[in-house]
Amino acid sequence: MQDEQLAAIRQKIDQIDTELLALIKNRMALSAEVSQTKGPDDAIFRPGREAEMFARLAERKGSLPFEFVGGLWRVIISASIGLQKPDFSIASTQSCFADALGLAAGQLIVLPPQQHPDALLASLLAGESDIALVDLDELQQIAPQIIADERAKIIAGISSDSEDLTAISSYVIANSPTDDTDYDMVVVLDSGADKIISVSAEAYQKYLSEQGEGWQYLGRYAHLSKPVG
Repeated sequence: MQDEQLAAIRQKIDQIDTELLALIKNRMALSAEVSQTKGPDDAIFRPGREAEMFARLAERKGSLPFEFVGGLWRVIISASIGLQKPDFSIASTQSCFADALGLAAGQLIVLPPQQHPDALLASLLAGESDIALVDLDELQQIAPQIIADERAKIIAGISSDSEDLTAISSYVIANSPTDDTDYDMVVVLDSGADKIISVSAEAYQKYLSEQGEGWQYLGRYAHLSKPVG
């Protein structure tokens, strides 16, 4: 009797696996349609949309650990990016290499880490990578170059701490703009304090209307959690 019960349960699991695979295949087919519909200048990596997806997953995950749910969707999303652009590549400094690997989830190209953030930014501007990851100290070093060059801006922030998604371990820089979301934080260089700060989009607009100077725009990001554990 026990063997029969186990066999029946395993048969149900096999059926669910078949259905899951069919759904994933359908999702990837839709990603391919998206790729064909996009224009040549449309962004492939869209962290704003990803942040909204992860927020929905966090609300609907029930008793499942977010590390598991988020990690599963990270693989699916990165595979979708790779389907749309097979040579999509991620550059990083050594301090952000683990975040780069987590973002790629085994589906995207991760370049060897750069030793210096200025070389990393130069390679991004030269088109040698699609996105580049730096930490806060490294961002401080290259902030003047980002301000001076209108092409590269921060488009995402990665948190490797599932308990505190406000703790940004890596800032994602790209040459292409991305979607604005309700979760966005604006990153600026406070010229008076010579310090990088992140403020809400609402606070940024209020500052511009009241002060107008002192904060130099570096970009904006929605939180992208990198599931750990």
